[in-house]
Amino acid sequence: MTLTEIKKNIPDSPLERVPSALRTKVAAGNLFIDMHTHLFTIADVPNKYLGIRLPFTDQFLGWIENTLHNFNRKTDNDYMSRLAYFIRIIKSKSSTEIYTLLEKYYHPDALFGVLLMDMRPGIEGKLKRELTGQMEEIRKIRDAHPAKILPYIAIDPRRPEALDLFNKAFDKNQPYQFFGLKVYPSLGYLPSHPAYMKMFEVCQEKKIPVLTHCSGATVHSSRKRIKNMEGVKFKTNGEEFTTPVTKFFFTKNAYAEFFNHPQNWEPVLRQFPGLRLNLAHFGGGNQWENFLKGKADTWVARIIDFMYRYDHVYADFSYTLTNHEYAKSLKQMMLDNRLVADRTLFGSDYFMLVREGHYRNLLASFRTIMGDDLMHKLATENPLRHLFEG
Repeated sequence: MTLTEIKKNIPDSPLERVPSALRTKVAAGNLFIDMHTHLFTIADVPNKYLGIRLPFTDQFLGWIENTLHNFNRKTDNDYMSRLAYFIRIIKSKSSTEIYTLLEKYYHPDALFGVLLMDMRPGIEGKLKRELTGQMEEIRKIRDAHPAKILPYIAIDPRRPEALDLFNKAFDKNQPYQFFGLKVYPSLGYLPSHPAYMKMFEVCQEKKIPVLTHCSGATVHSSRKRIKNMEGVKFKTNGEEFTTPVTKFFFTKNAYAEFFNHPQNWEPVLRQFPGLRLNLAHFGGGNQWENFLKGKADTWVARIIDFMYRYDHVYADFSYTLTNHEYAKSLKQMMLDNRLVADRTLFGSDYFMLVREGHYRNLLASFRTIMGDDLMHKLATENPLRHLFEG
């Protein structure tokens, strides 16, 4: 299928790609938007996620959960107990169950950016549910809650059928009609991969938002050697080259530095300066730590530089919000810098951040730190502009 054929069946306006019930709420302008949530289950995770084949059965996961929860019987808020709760969520029997958990934390006017995960091409092992099965359940959740869900399709660009999946996700004649595209580079690909560059051409023209992981690499490819990587690479002196390369990776930081670095988006934005891009996590905790210490060339600074140079670059503060010092720093930055105040988005990273504490408490603490006016910008004003204007 050609790009011309794909474009033909995708509406030009973002509002035409959402149910009528949501259009009404967007027009009213009083939504609280969490840009960054997950509903995937263990069925969507390859069984060699940790590098060895694991028996992801209910019995095995239940045993791990109970062992972690009982590690410290005096409290249910130690790290092991929080990890046990994370396992309890991810071993849910369906994404619908997880959505029910998520929704109870929010006001009825909340809207969730739901990000699918396409792990199989980058992580070895077997899956209980293929990507199309994940797409189908998210579609059903969206149809049952038409004013609550903005689904973002995740597509590994190395899939032979990548463009067909992209078309299936956004074609107005298909039942899915997803809203955005999710990119997760540390699974072993670069954003300038040729298949993505074709998708980004469509995304720019049709105002389809793109959200990319831009932080550390807790989730990364299980392959130590990644062969013939396509796209734009950078030499140590910053020079660009496009010759396919094979590289070895031995630590999660190595995956993060090579694949998740915001500089990888420079050639994409040069070619598609109108792309609606959300660099999720705003660089992540380690980069905010470096930024607060005054270190040069942090990912935080690079993202802000993108904001100055490209009109549609935003960054959500998902997961990073769990650290009070980073949240206070973001607040001061938003008070001092109008551009950052206008381009930062609220995202929680549910359910990943429950490893850091009770979800309700984490949200309440962040909202208290930011205050009503800045939260309105983060969760209402800015995302409405990012998602629907123009």
